[in-house]
Amino acid sequence: MKKNLTLKEVIEDAVDEVIREFNQLEFVKRWYEHHDKWYDFWDEADKIQSVLFLLEKFKVFSSEKLMPLLERVKNRFAKDDLLEAAPNEYPHLDNRIRYIVYGHTHEPLQVPLEVIEEPAGLKEHIYLNTGTWRTRYHKSKEGLGFIGWKNLSYLVFYRKEERIRFSYL
Repeated sequence: MKKNLTLKEVIEDAVDEVIREFNQLEFVKRWYEHHDKWYDFWDEADKIQSVLFLLEKFKVFSSEKLMPLLERVKNRFAKDDLLEAAPNEYPHLDNRIRYIVYGHTHEPLQVPLEVIEEPAGLKEHIYLNTGTWRTRYHKSKEGLGFIGWKNLSYLVFYRKEERIRFSYL
């Protein structure tokens, strides 16, 4: 784009037009009304509206410099609804259940939720998320393109009597 300013302007104008038309769609307006919660500072609607605002005001190619900052802000305010909901699953399950397993999401994740002291010993509650098996695209460190790959995460559960014992010499 640095070599062809006319093409850069055409792309930026097209992005501006797409954003304007997107925001005028009745479905989008209704979606914003339903998801824009005054009590949730960084709800889903705020996230989408913020990205669109920045793309429109700072243009596509100049906003590239803002992306690292946006990524940090996103990570700071990111909320994993499944992780937040996981502890509420346990009261409805058999008390021997130790793991809450989710999947088909973007990122694999393992989080210890709590340790409960019981007469039989300590019981751990653990959140496990296997992520997803689909292509995800990641910006290259030098910023000159994107690379796509699929990650595969899987879980293996053992009963106590099935665990392999290792001995070191």
